[in-house]
Amino acid sequence: MKRNQIVTLAAIVVIVAAGGGILLYRGRGDSLVPAAQAQSSSPPVAVQTAQPARRDVSRLISLPGDVHPWEEATLYAKVPGYLQSISVDKGDRVKAGQVLAVIQAPELQADRDQARQTYQSALAAAQGSRASGERAAAEMRRAQAAAEKAQADYDQAPAAVARAKAQLQQMQGALQQAQEQKQQAQAALKESQEQVEKAHADLDAARADQRLADLTYERYLGIYNKNAMLIAKQDVDVVESKAQSARGKTAAAQSAVSAAQDHVQVSQAQVLAADSQIQQAQAQVAAAREQVHLTAAQQTSLQKQLDVAERDLAVSRKQQAVAQACAQQSLFQANAGRSAFGKSSDVADYARIHAPFSGVVTKRFVDIGAFIQTASATQSAAPIVTVADLSVVRVYIAVPEVEARFLRVGTPVTLTTTSLPDQMITGRVARTTGSLDPKTRTLLAEVDLPNQEGLILPGAYATAKVVLETHPHVLSVPTAAVGAEKAGKFVFVDDHGRVRRVGVTTGFDDGIYTEITSGLQEKEQVIVTGRDALIPNASVNASPWKPMKRE
Repeated sequence: MKRNQIVTLAAIVVIVAAGGGILLYRGRGDSLVPAAQAQSSSPPVAVQTAQPARRDVSRLISLPGDVHPWEEATLYAKVPGYLQSISVDKGDRVKAGQVLAVIQAPELQADRDQARQTYQSALAAAQGSRASGERAAAEMRRAQAAAEKAQADYDQAPAAVARAKAQLQQMQGALQQAQEQKQQAQAALKESQEQVEKAHADLDAARADQRLADLTYERYLGIYNKNAMLIAKQDVDVVESKAQSARGKTAAAQSAVSAAQDHVQVSQAQVLAADSQIQQAQAQVAAAREQVHLTAAQQTSLQKQLDVAERDLAVSRKQQAVAQACAQQSLFQANAGRSAFGKSSDVADYARIHAPFSGVVTKRFVDIGAFIQTASATQSAAPIVTVADLSVVRVYIAVPEVEARFLRVGTPVTLTTTSLPDQMITGRVARTTGSLDPKTRTLLAEVDLPNQEGLILPGAYATAKVVLETHPHVLSVPTAAVGAEKAGKFVFVDDHGRVRRVGVTTGFDDGIYTEITSGLQEKEQVIVTGRDALIPNASVNASPWKPMKRE
């Protein structure tokens, strides 16, 4: 900005001088010589030119920034006591979890030891209760198995009783059948005896008829043999035939008697067999009746066993419930003891101050032997150390309200710091607060920068150039080529070795290039350097512009 103002003032001086001395006096005469003729006689001015080109040109805003650590924590004591040791000093690098200081607090160690003993006792009691509960559960499972077996046996008893009764009924039926068979055999025996008697009677009659027939035949035969004239031969033959028939009937009656006797023997055998079957059936009935009594007694016994098993199961369940309640209570006590022990251990561990993250000790506030108060007990408690993570730094930038709407996460930012004035550091907006500070009416933006070498120091002042808007692929010239006056902005153009002043309208200016919205052609050669002493129509010796390299 200051350089542009100097260029503008120089241009105004040159223009005023040219306007006031439009006519130059030459020699001692009064003749006037035009300024163009006088300029034409001057040697050419060495300048550098550049052709306008199309590129992206952004609108920047330059804002102050503050450098802060990535993380920073001032560590206070959680428990009171005397500082026993401190192992770090300002500038020391520490790692996360490293012990930085130790506070002497014997009562905390005693509390932790007591809590440990209480927890161990409660844990032993809980383990004993758990073992008792497991034994009670095993006893309940045994009782339940016994009850299930007794129930199963009892469920089978009615079926056994029913089978025994059915067997008894079957045996009783067999006995009745045997008795009926005996009655039938006795009836058959009686009938056979009657047939024997009838057969004997028939045999006696047949024998009587045979004796009569034989006697008649002998008489007839004797008469015939004595005097054939007394009786006819035919009568003898008839009588003989009757005798033979009587003898046949006698033989048949004898056979009938034998057959009837055989039937009697068979019937007697059947009666004997029926008596044997009756005796066997009676024995089976007695056995079946005894089996019925036995199964009924077994059913009664099984019922008693089932009742005993169910009572044992109920007792086992109560014992298990009591054991579970005792185990649960012991477990609660053990958990409470563990919590108390953990709390005592945590409180005792607060006597050791640990680094919350890796970084550098930037401040140390106390020395060994100092009495350390807890930060919660008093507002005047002294801190112990301050640790900062400098591997990455945050740059806070306050963006004015009028420009806040253009800021987005990812917006490019170029920074310089007082400690590194020649180094341009590039970054992007990592986050914003999303709302304006009501006191300053600014939007806080943060830029995260890697700082592994530690060159960027927290607390440093930074100048941030924030890209707010960008016009893509626009016609632009180096910013050094653009001049300004009251009438507007202009550039000098090399027109075949002569200077020509061209008024232009500009857009965005990013500090290196300026957007040209109108007044200039792309093929013209714009003078960049050596333009401070130029006037229109001056003679120039042009060479290509060489931009300065920026670190």
